[in-house]
Amino acid sequence: MKKHKRWGAGVYLRMGALAAVCLIIPLWAGCAPRKPPAIQDAAGGADENTALSAQDATPVTAGAQAGDPELWQDLFVSACMPAILEAVEDAYGMALMVDPWAVNILRVSRADGYRSFCFVIEAEITPYDGPHNILGRDRITIESDGTGWIEITSLRHIEGFAADDGRAA
Repeated sequence: MKKHKRWGAGVYLRMGALAAVCLIIPLWAGCAPRKPPAIQDAAGGADENTALSAQDATPVTAGAQAGDPELWQDLFVSACMPAILEAVEDAYGMALMVDPWAVNILRVSRADGYRSFCFVIEAEITPYDGPHNILGRDRITIESDGTGWIEITSLRHIEGFAADDGRAA
Protein backbone atom coordinates (compact mmCIF):
# COMPACT_ATOMS: atom_id res chain seq x y z
CA MET A 1 0.00 0.00 0.00
CA LYS A 2 1.07 3.48 -0.84
CA LYS A 3 1.35 5.95 2.02
CA HIS A 4 -0.43 9.28 1.51
CA LYS A 5 1.62 12.36 2.12
CA ARG A 6 0.09 14.66 4.71
CA TRP A 7 -0.79 18.12 3.45
CA GLY A 8 1.16 20.97 4.94
CA ALA A 9 -0.16 24.33 6.17
CA GLY A 10 0.80 25.98 2.88
CA VAL A 11 -1.69 23.84 0.94
CA TYR A 12 -4.51 24.81 3.29
CA LEU A 13 -3.63 28.50 2.98
CA ARG A 14 -3.62 28.30 -0.84
CA MET A 15 -6.97 26.47 -0.82
CA GLY A 16 -8.46 29.09 1.52
CA ALA A 17 -7.21 31.95 -0.65
CA LEU A 18 -8.63 30.26 -3.77
CA ALA A 19 -12.01 29.78 -2.08
CA ALA A 20 -12.06 33.43 -0.97
CA VAL A 21 -11.26 34.62 -4.48
CA CYS A 22 -13.96 32.37 -5.95
CA LEU A 23 -16.52 33.88 -3.55
CA ILE A 24 -15.42 37.53 -3.63
CA ILE A 25 -15.10 38.02 -7.41
CA PRO A 26 -18.70 37.03 -8.23
CA LEU A 27 -20.00 39.20 -5.37
CA TRP A 28 -17.88 42.15 -6.48
CA ALA A 29 -18.92 41.74 -10.11
CA GLY A 30 -22.60 41.65 -9.11
CA CYS A 31 -22.24 44.88 -7.14
CA ALA A 32 -20.46 46.78 -9.89
CA PRO A 33 -22.35 49.88 -11.03
CA ARG A 34 -24.11 49.34 -14.31
CA LYS A 35 -25.10 51.87 -16.87
CA PRO A 36 -28.92 51.99 -17.24
CA PRO A 37 -30.20 50.88 -20.61
CA ALA A 38 -30.75 53.65 -23.12
CA ILE A 39 -34.31 54.58 -24.05
CA GLN A 40 -35.27 54.55 -27.71
CA ASP A 41 -36.52 57.87 -29.04
CA ALA A 42 -39.35 58.17 -31.57
CA ALA A 43 -36.93 57.72 -34.50
CA GLY A 44 -35.58 54.48 -33.00
CA GLY A 45 -32.27 55.95 -31.83
CA ALA A 46 -30.99 55.67 -28.30
CA ASP A 47 -30.59 58.75 -26.14
CA GLU A 48 -28.19 57.94 -23.31
CA ASN A 49 -29.00 61.21 -21.49
CA THR A 50 -32.67 60.24 -21.06
CA ALA A 51 -33.56 58.81 -17.65
CA LEU A 52 -35.68 55.69 -17.33
CA SER A 53 -39.38 56.23 -16.81
CA ALA A 54 -40.87 55.33 -13.43
CA GLN A 55 -42.52 52.28 -14.98
CA ASP A 56 -39.19 51.00 -16.35
CA ALA A 57 -37.30 51.70 -13.13
CA THR A 58 -39.83 50.17 -10.73
CA PRO A 59 -38.73 46.72 -9.60
CA VAL A 60 -41.62 44.28 -9.39
CA THR A 61 -41.32 41.45 -6.91
CA ALA A 62 -42.14 37.85 -7.75
CA GLY A 63 -45.87 37.27 -7.90
CA ALA A 64 -46.74 40.94 -8.35
CA GLN A 65 -47.22 42.72 -11.65
CA ALA A 66 -47.09 46.47 -12.20
CA GLY A 67 -50.84 46.53 -12.98
CA ASP A 68 -51.76 44.28 -10.05
CA PRO A 69 -54.67 45.99 -8.22
CA GLU A 70 -53.85 44.15 -4.98
CA LEU A 71 -50.36 45.69 -4.99
CA TRP A 72 -51.74 49.23 -5.27
CA GLN A 73 -54.49 48.55 -2.71
CA ASP A 74 -51.92 47.25 -0.21
CA LEU A 75 -49.74 50.30 -0.79
CA PHE A 76 -52.66 52.68 -0.24
CA VAL A 77 -53.96 50.84 2.83
CA SER A 78 -50.50 50.80 4.44
CA ALA A 79 -50.28 54.59 4.00
CA CYS A 80 -53.73 55.03 5.60
CA MET A 81 -53.34 52.59 8.53
CA PRO A 82 -52.23 55.14 11.17
CA ALA A 83 -55.30 57.30 10.45
CA ILE A 84 -57.59 54.23 10.40
CA LEU A 85 -56.31 52.99 13.77
CA GLU A 86 -56.68 56.46 15.32
CA ALA A 87 -60.29 56.78 14.05
CA VAL A 88 -61.16 53.30 15.37
CA GLU A 89 -59.72 54.17 18.78
CA ASP A 90 -61.75 57.41 18.85
CA ALA A 91 -64.96 55.60 17.85
CA TYR A 92 -64.64 52.64 20.25
CA GLY A 93 -62.95 54.48 23.12
CA MET A 94 -60.06 52.01 23.29
CA ALA A 95 -57.14 50.90 21.14
CA LEU A 96 -58.21 48.10 18.82
CA MET A 97 -56.47 46.29 15.99
CA VAL A 98 -57.36 46.29 12.30
CA ASP A 99 -55.51 44.01 9.91
CA PRO A 100 -54.32 45.81 6.76
CA TRP A 101 -55.05 42.74 4.61
CA ALA A 102 -58.63 42.71 5.92
CA VAL A 103 -59.40 46.29 4.83
CA ASN A 104 -61.90 45.90 2.00
CA ILE A 105 -61.78 48.91 -0.32
CA LEU A 106 -65.26 49.40 -1.75
CA ARG A 107 -64.82 52.51 -3.87
CA VAL A 108 -62.12 55.02 -4.80
CA SER A 109 -62.85 58.29 -6.57
CA ARG A 110 -61.04 61.50 -7.41
CA ALA A 111 -62.66 64.36 -5.49
CA ASP A 112 -61.59 67.04 -7.98
CA GLY A 113 -61.91 65.14 -11.26
CA TYR A 114 -59.47 63.65 -13.73
CA ARG A 115 -55.77 63.67 -12.75
CA SER A 116 -56.37 65.35 -9.41
CA PHE A 117 -54.61 63.94 -6.39
CA CYS A 118 -57.47 64.35 -3.95
CA PHE A 119 -58.99 60.94 -3.34
CA VAL A 120 -62.10 59.76 -1.51
CA ILE A 121 -61.93 56.11 -0.46
CA GLU A 122 -64.75 54.08 1.05
CA ALA A 123 -63.67 50.92 2.84
CA GLU A 124 -64.99 48.31 5.22
CA ILE A 125 -62.98 47.28 8.27
CA THR A 126 -63.38 44.75 11.10
CA PRO A 127 -61.77 45.99 14.35
CA TYR A 128 -60.87 43.37 16.97
CA ASP A 129 -59.25 43.27 20.40
CA GLY A 130 -57.89 39.74 20.45
CA PRO A 131 -57.72 36.47 18.56
CA HIS A 132 -61.09 35.55 17.08
CA ASN A 133 -62.71 38.49 18.86
CA ILE A 134 -64.06 40.81 16.18
CA LEU A 135 -66.01 43.67 17.73
CA GLY A 136 -67.78 44.97 14.67
CA ARG A 137 -67.92 45.78 11.02
CA ASP A 138 -67.50 49.43 10.10
CA ARG A 139 -67.61 51.50 6.94
CA ILE A 140 -65.09 54.33 6.79
CA THR A 141 -64.53 57.20 4.38
CA ILE A 142 -60.93 58.32 3.90
CA GLU A 143 -59.89 61.53 2.19
CA SER A 144 -56.36 62.08 0.94
CA ASP A 145 -54.48 64.57 -1.17
CA GLY A 146 -51.13 64.67 -2.93
CA THR A 147 -49.32 66.24 0.04
CA GLY A 148 -49.60 63.23 2.35
CA TRP A 149 -52.62 64.53 4.25
CA ILE A 150 -54.95 61.65 5.16
CA GLU A 151 -58.13 62.04 7.20
CA ILE A 152 -60.96 59.70 8.15
CA THR A 153 -64.04 61.83 7.47
CA SER A 154 -66.62 59.28 8.63
CA LEU A 155 -66.81 55.97 10.44
CA ARG A 156 -70.21 54.25 10.44
CA HIS A 157 -70.82 51.20 12.59
CA ILE A 158 -72.61 48.62 10.44
CA GLU A 159 -72.68 45.56 12.67
CA GLY A 160 -71.61 44.86 16.25
CA PHE A 161 -70.60 41.72 18.10
CA ALA A 162 -70.34 41.06 21.83
CA ALA A 163 -66.83 41.06 23.25
CA ASP A 164 -65.48 38.17 25.34
CA ASP A 165 -66.10 40.08 28.57
CA GLY A 166 -69.76 40.74 27.74
CA ARG A 167 -69.31 44.29 26.43
CA ALA A 168 -71.51 45.12 23.48
CA ALA A 169 -69.71 46.63 20.53
